[in-house]
Amino acid sequence: MKEQTYHSLRQLVGLMLTGSTRAADMECLKFGEQAIVDRSGELYNIGEFALHLQCPWRITSSEKLLVGSSDLYEPADGISDADEDFDWEIIGNNLRDVRLQQLLIQSKIVEAVETDAYGGFSLFLSQDLVFSAFPSYSKNDEYHEYWRLLDNREGPKPHIVVGPNGVEFC
Repeated sequence: MKEQTYHSLRQLVGLMLTGSTRAADMECLKFGEQAIVDRSGELYNIGEFALHLQCPWRITSSEKLLVGSSDLYEPADGISDADEDFDWEIIGNNLRDVRLQQLLIQSKIVEAVETDAYGGFSLFLSQDLVFSAFPSYSKNDEYHEYWRLLDNREGPKPHIVVGPNGVEFC
């Protein structure tokens, strides 16, 4: 698994992290130039590559954890924990959305990649930042995935799906 994930993720080296969206709790990062595409009448803003994450992840500096996947469940203002009206699903209403957008204000380029034998990886970004994903689901489940990398450049290309059962190219 380590070699296959490394080979796929190293395509991101030299590309800029250009955007972030999400579908429910799945983070969708965009790398490289963005484009608007029409898919069956729906317009989408995509990057050359998209990294969809369904496992825990974080972005760190040498000094601290800047944002993590669990920040999704914290209010953006950081103080209204007891607010029963807090809705993490509203884009921009949670700490994760806000901190990711703050980080994306300045350009971040992928400088290097490291992978592990369990589907985890680290992307070393400019400005001494590290994006790390670390799968934490051990059950062999054909319906669960840790992450997938989509190549949105011209022409049909398989994308890599990494989950508890290994690596699959779709």
